[in-house]
Amino acid sequence: MTNYTLRSPFERSGIGLHSGILTTVKVMPASRGEGRYFVRVDLPGAPVIPARVEAVGGTTLSTELGNGDKETKENSSNPQSPEATVRTVEHLLAALAGSGIDDARIEIDGSEVPLLDGSALGWV
Repeated sequence: MTNYTLRSPFERSGIGLHSGILTTVKVMPASRGEGRYFVRVDLPGAPVIPARVEAVGGTTLSTELGNGDKETKENSSNPQSPEATVRTVEHLLAALAGSGIDDARIEIDGSEVPLLDGSALGWV
């Protein structure tokens, strides 16, 4: 099976739709088979949040991912990382999936992905 990652990192900043907080996201290449995952660089220990169905913690007005459930933490690259969440991930993850990116490290300095223009276009 062929997996694809990014050739080079890119960065976007903006305001979160629900939090109103400015955050910066840096999307970076990841090793084959690592999948797409978030790293909360603003929190101690830089907890990892996998972008997998098992990590979905809520879907009211946006999709929220977390690393708090036992199965998600056991399958994480760092199962000892502190609990963390990230929300409004759907446009960024749709852009990566639509672009054929299987493996990506997504560093974020806050709890919500920036809305940008409200679509996946700014991420593509």
